[in-house]
Amino acid sequence: MATNAGAINRSYLSSVSFLDQRDILKQVLDVEDNESFLDLMDVMGRANPSSQIEYNHFVNSDLYAKGTVDNDPAGAAAGSTMTVSLSAGSVTPLVGELMMTKDQKVAIVTAIGSSGNDITVRAVDTIGEADIESGDTVVFFSNANAEGTGANLMRKSNLTKISNSVQIFKTKTSITDLAAGSKVEVEYKGKPYYFIKQQHDAFLKHRLDIQYAMLYGAGGTTTDADGNTIHLTKGLHRYINDGGSLQNAATAGSIDVDDFSALSRKLDKARAGSEFMILAGGEIDNAIDIGLATADPFKSGGVQYGTFNGSSEQAVKLGFESFRFFGRTFHKKRLQALDNGQVTNPVDAFKFDGYAYFIPSGKVKVEHGGGQIDRISTRYLELHDGTTTRYREKLLGGLAPTPTSETDTLDVVYTSIEGLSVVGVDHFGWLYLNEA
Repeated sequence: MATNAGAINRSYLSSVSFLDQRDILKQVLDVEDNESFLDLMDVMGRANPSSQIEYNHFVNSDLYAKGTVDNDPAGAAAGSTMTVSLSAGSVTPLVGELMMTKDQKVAIVTAIGSSGNDITVRAVDTIGEADIESGDTVVFFSNANAEGTGANLMRKSNLTKISNSVQIFKTKTSITDLAAGSKVEVEYKGKPYYFIKQQHDAFLKHRLDIQYAMLYGAGGTTTDADGNTIHLTKGLHRYINDGGSLQNAATAGSIDVDDFSALSRKLDKARAGSEFMILAGGEIDNAIDIGLATADPFKSGGVQYGTFNGSSEQAVKLGFESFRFFGRTFHKKRLQALDNGQVTNPVDAFKFDGYAYFIPSGKVKVEHGGGQIDRISTRYLELHDGTTTRYREKLLGGLAPTPTSETDTLDVVYTSIEGLSVVGVDHFGWLYLNEA
């Protein structure tokens, strides 16, 4: 006997079911192309549990340090001594360390004044007055000692604590009996299901709220009207602004080879890796394509795909364009979140579509056998029963599959406890299209 299609028993299906199968959900429900920063993190496996609300990592300071000259030394002939004053905040060198000036003139430290700022050096090369002046940078690159002498304790490498926290996100929608009839039917794994459009809209808004917090969140804490503590996650933009050393403003309205060269040299000096993701707003993405497409150094050969576990297919599927430039592989993607006319680009003054974020690929080593951790990832809490707090869905009201009240409504509540983690922020940066 033929079965009436309207009599088929279709079960409710939540958007959460498709978190690991974004392409299916996109085909079914996404009227607007709302692929997000979170989608990238999910597909690339960059989500890790945290056992605490606040998570930390520690970064070693450099074993070498430099100083700024605060006086105008008289200079010294080879074998003679002179006094060099270093500005406050400069390193205090050790007796026996070798100092080098901007003109590659070398001297050895023979004494340190009581303040630690005045040092006596013996010139190895003849050092003229013009070779070392107030405001110059000097470096301490090695050490030398006489036979049979003792050794000075080396400078300690200080640990800098970097912290961030998870943030509690909540989104609720209430669907009436009439609105609940606005369904989208779909067959999934051979069985009929239905979506409620308003439910999916709420889930999409929930995900986008998390995305924008991970891009632009301020970090730290605040309080609600009752004085309760609210934890805020720090976003990528604030991470780079506060601690990234690679911010680089491009010429107004255009990007050229020189802009990339300048940024590349900053990466070299920071001893950054050889592979980067670039997440770009539409304005700067166009400028990069226009400015570099015909550049002689631009080539696609020798591209690495470590970011995507060696899979060029995954890079293409996620919408990345990969190229090799100045000794590095770059995977560039236009991130739609930077062009949202209601959030990041409502008026020209916001200019987030002029930012291209440079994110180092791969993992970094953790000291004392701690393994490796992702350079960038999302962090979330795990509950006592092993379930995660990334996405929890509650269905309440009289229209819920298991009714909880007499109201003719379906209340859908989404809760997530999640935050962003950035490790080694000094290797992160941005290229900014500085349009006055």
